[in-house]
Amino acid sequence: MTTPSRLPDDLKDTLAKEQWWLFNTGQGVANNTVTPGTPGIDINVLPLWPQYTGKGIKVGVIDDGTEGNHEDFAGNFDLSLSLPDGSGGPFPGTAGDNHGTSVAGVIAARRNNLGTVGVAYQATIASYKFSSNSVLPSLQAQDKFDVSNNSWGGSTHFQVGDGNFKIDNTRGEAIENAITKGRGGLGTVFAWAGGNEREQINPNLAAQQRGRNVNSGNFENSRYVVAVAAIDNKGVFAPYSNPGAPLLVSAFGDGGSIVTVDRTGNSGYNTNATAQQPSNFPNPNYTNDFNGTSSATPMVSGVIALILEANPKLGYRDVQEILAYSARKNDSGNSDWKFNGAKNWNGGGLHVNHNYGFGLVDATAAVRLAETWQLGSGTAKNEAATAANEKFQLANLTLPAPLDILDNNPAGITQTFNINQGINIDKLELDLDIEHGQFQDLVVKLTSPDTTESIMLDRVPYFTEVGENKGDNGFKDTTLNYTFSSARHWGETGLGNWTLNISDNSATNDPKNTGNNIGKLKGATLRLYGDDLITDNTYIYTNEFASFTDTARKTLSDTNGGNDIINVAAITDDVIVNLAPGAASTLPGRDVTGRTQLAPQTLTIATGSTIENAFAGEGNDSIVGNDAANTLSGGRGKDTLVAVGDGDTLIGGGGSDSLVGSTGNTTYILDAQTAGGSKIKNVGGTANNLILNNATLTKTLAAGQNGTAKEDDDLLIDLNADGKIESQVDLTIEDFFLPTSGKFQNVGNLLGSDFLTVPPAASGKNVIKAQTPSTTPSTTPSTTPSTTPSTTPSTTPSTTPSTTPSTTPSTTPSTTPSTTPSTTPSTTPSTTPSTTPSTTPSTTPSTT
Repeated sequence: MTTPSRLPDDLKDTLAKEQWWLFNTGQGVANNTVTPGTPGIDINVLPLWPQYTGKGIKVGVIDDGTEGNHEDFAGNFDLSLSLPDGSGGPFPGTAGDNHGTSVAGVIAARRNNLGTVGVAYQATIASYKFSSNSVLPSLQAQDKFDVSNNSWGGSTHFQVGDGNFKIDNTRGEAIENAITKGRGGLGTVFAWAGGNEREQINPNLAAQQRGRNVNSGNFENSRYVVAVAAIDNKGVFAPYSNPGAPLLVSAFGDGGSIVTVDRTGNSGYNTNATAQQPSNFPNPNYTNDFNGTSSATPMVSGVIALILEANPKLGYRDVQEILAYSARKNDSGNSDWKFNGAKNWNGGGLHVNHNYGFGLVDATAAVRLAETWQLGSGTAKNEAATAANEKFQLANLTLPAPLDILDNNPAGITQTFNINQGINIDKLELDLDIEHGQFQDLVVKLTSPDTTESIMLDRVPYFTEVGENKGDNGFKDTTLNYTFSSARHWGETGLGNWTLNISDNSATNDPKNTGNNIGKLKGATLRLYGDDLITDNTYIYTNEFASFTDTARKTLSDTNGGNDIINVAAITDDVIVNLAPGAASTLPGRDVTGRTQLAPQTLTIATGSTIENAFAGEGNDSIVGNDAANTLSGGRGKDTLVAVGDGDTLIGGGGSDSLVGSTGNTTYILDAQTAGGSKIKNVGGTANNLILNNATLTKTLAAGQNGTAKEDDDLLIDLNADGKIESQVDLTIEDFFLPTSGKFQNVGNLLGSDFLTVPPAASGKNVIKAQTPSTTPSTTPSTTPSTTPSTTPSTTPSTTPSTTPSTTPSTTPSTTPSTTPSTTPSTTPSTTPSTTPSTTPSTTPSTT
């Protein structure tokens, strides 16, 4: 695949070239002094738009209202899905209610030759306006949506207004309701702003003191949500973006340079009057200085919409995992990057960072994984990863009496949780019950048996202190009973001893340090959430594999049996995969910008290891099977798939593929809409199957008539149903009429759009039988067509085509949006330095 070098010629939206986060060429922003960024540091969405636009996906936007009649929302805003007046209303109210309109524009501004374009520009959006009496009903209504965007959060620490669900869980229950009931039980996917309170603005003003962490509130640290950090156009975290162990991915927000929809006329950030100023767009219906985690979050919501369009059968936990495994390592020089103890990402653990989560969201890599995702890759029944089948392991800390946390003791106290049964971890929760006179002195760390460290609490500052990392909104309580969380251990098993360390780091020159602030640890509980450990493993490889020098990552060993998958769909360029033990596979890569190709690296499957299946993505790929019953999927591009053993399934994708059979029986699956020019070769065996998905032919197929032709010894099928037989655009089955060629059990002309799926053919649905290869196939449809390829093994549920998802669509919080440290709603462009988010109405909780 060639990385786009410019915006598509048919993208005529007038401000699209200013939206560097869609396609970063290092450009600046018109009428904005932002420093140009690094080319390629963007969300990598352009390659997807020819296939996916968010169509059919519903996104709920909980915010301060959305101007649904804006020209850039025409056809995308659904008033009937929005919360009715009396419960907050869907529209902006006061002059300061500008935030939600800009958020919605990032998600789904229409591609209509006007203004800006959203990430998922054909998604349906609905507005839920929060107020003192509407946050709970707004959250309760999110089960109507596929995606819920929440660019808001708390501003203090551990309070009810920040969502301390230990004190009041009504809002937590509302989120859980959408997780369990949304999308028919698959779960509404929540994207949540990580918050903008990392830095202090003025330590002498309580309203402008910061020092928050994503773990400061149970909304953004909920295991049910995708917590998002904000980075700038060079990939470096915004100085206000909250760090924390719960972060999953990052997107763009720093610098006040996000171009998006604004309220029209004299409303909004850019009014009729300010539009005349040199620093603003002359069109007051758009703004050029939106920012914060509030702009980063809707970018991720848009990517999630594209993921769900590509594969609507994913569970919400599948979506979270796809985002983590496809994220790019931005800001590689940051010292906090670590690899966790997973074994299935690029030959080892995933990279993770308290500032970025797993890294910069990558729309194309995520969607390519979604297209090929085996439902619930970690679930025993190969089902979507949902709340209903989520497993957990629990360990309580048994304390005969509370433990002293001594003052000014950096070594602290250390306790151990033992997990004696492993689990395939998604996220974890840590309940702590602590008494202490100065929580600003405490650091809490949790370390897994794989030595991955999660910093849960890092000296929450006291509001009267000054200095770096010491400003705060006033956490002065002396007791804390609270649930912390972490996403940093994704893919680890958790088996063994977990270490909890709580230390007191009060400085010796702290005037508050009396030496008498002895705290108490009264209790702790660790819960690991994920899936049971099974032997069916999926090994994911991305563009980053080519950047590793660690030789241990270059050999794949799997000796525990099961039905396993190599998934290279996230790799941009041409891959060569050979599943034979000891054989070399060649995996190319790209740097973080996606613009520079890296030298391909070799991957070898260890002797004695058997990997049954391989899925590829963008490139012109080559995949060769082994003696096992393989499922090989080429994805997009002109691919070559080679069967070796008996019972293989070869799945062509969006290109002119070459499917090469073996001496055994093989099932060939092609999409009639995208497989023009494909060839099936070397058909052996005696009972092969050909499945044509999305075929438009309406008559029984017969050689020489009704859409087929005999050319020499080949059979040609008129895939595009244009009445012409042309090998360049149709399907060729080589040597079909030779006596030595194999038999086809059936050729199904199947309607529908299931990807990697063999749907049942109804009686009489255009099936032909080739009883002997040397005779013309019968024109009489079979009355008992097979519903499953007869050569597909029944003992491999995780790779059998019929289990792969269809592409047919089937709680008193602070309501402060998370993009502005300022507590005063701004209706004019802020004069605050560009590192400070300026586009959020307030950071003061209004519903506490």
